[in-house]
Amino acid sequence: MTQTERLEYLITCLIKEQPEYEEISIPTEIEEKKRLLRSLMNVRPAVPISREFLRIQDEYLKNELTQQEITELNFLTSRKDNMYLWKGDITKLKVDAIVNAGNSALLGCFIPCHGCIDNAIHSNAGIQLRLECQKIMERQGKPEPTGKAKITKGYNLPAKYVLHTVGPIVRGQLTEKDRTLLAACYRSCLELADAYELKSIAFCCISTGEFHFPNEIAGQIAVDTVKKYFRETGSQMEVVFNVFKEKIGKSTPIVEEIEKLEKQIQQADAIIIGAGAGLSTSAGFHYAGERFKEYFGDFANRYHFIDMYSGGFYPYETLEEHWAYWSRYIYINRYMDAPNPVYNNLYSRVKEKDYFVLTTNVDHCFQKAGFDKHRLFYTQGDYGLFQWQ
Repeated sequence: MTQTERLEYLITCLIKEQPEYEEISIPTEIEEKKRLLRSLMNVRPAVPISREFLRIQDEYLKNELTQQEITELNFLTSRKDNMYLWKGDITKLKVDAIVNAGNSALLGCFIPCHGCIDNAIHSNAGIQLRLECQKIMERQGKPEPTGKAKITKGYNLPAKYVLHTVGPIVRGQLTEKDRTLLAACYRSCLELADAYELKSIAFCCISTGEFHFPNEIAGQIAVDTVKKYFRETGSQMEVVFNVFKEKIGKSTPIVEEIEKLEKQIQQADAIIIGAGAGLSTSAGFHYAGERFKEYFGDFANRYHFIDMYSGGFYPYETLEEHWAYWSRYIYINRYMDAPNPVYNNLYSRVKEKDYFVLTTNVDHCFQKAGFDKHRLFYTQGDYGLFQWQ
């Protein structure tokens, strides 16, 4: 099987198992095919898949990796005390473990081809990474706390392992608690790496992206925490800080695209925002996995459906059961705040502009973030207007 045949096989399999995408036509251009495959992998829930698919996926990803430049630790120059400063693609770095900055669901990014590190790591590791994360979260039975860490295999990455940590979200002014939690992320990863006798670890810039931790302060906390850990434990682990901010080096293509978009927003006379379910997913409104089990575990045990959507269409025997489900569903997905400040971040960028929002989302997140309701059109309504007659 050629690499192109593997690519088309994987796309076809993923389309077949997700009926909502069955009308998607496979593009002719290779790069577009690759983008489609990544998108389908990103949106795929953490459910089992055939060994044959995984075998061909692994062959495909490993073959893709051979076409890339892999950076090994001995290529880097240590700044001081077993610490390295490096700028590059962390998914192409060959160390014992790389650190992934995830969210509390710990299942990776579900937004197709999103530019976050969480998306990049899961896309390059393969579907097995989300499946292993799902098993970890099932055993844990609750969202991952900020400042802790979990370890998984690296699968198709050059790194042997991935350390997953959830950084603090800075809402408004930076607090001492934010600083403490960020330091805890680094400390937890170091402790876990030592517990597994790992010799090298590479950190991404935890919390400095969508979580809004100031870059320079975050960098100082990272270095100080590692130095303190070395002093207290005598650890000889080699630590790489992967940096990509403008002040430290040349921007990556993703950063350049983001900066370009920022300028376009600033220069625009008017902005139209189109939004679907992916935006709320990135904000943490997941309808399956741990969030589903946390709020609907009793329904799942009794009726055996596996996600919130299925529960909404389940043929309950009584109206009491039907409305018990829907009332809880609406409360959780309309009145509870989203775990991640995605909508708030978006609003902060357009609030001074002449904007209008066209959305299929019914969870009220736009208005809760401050968007003017007169500048919103909900094509499918709003859960808050749900009525029974």
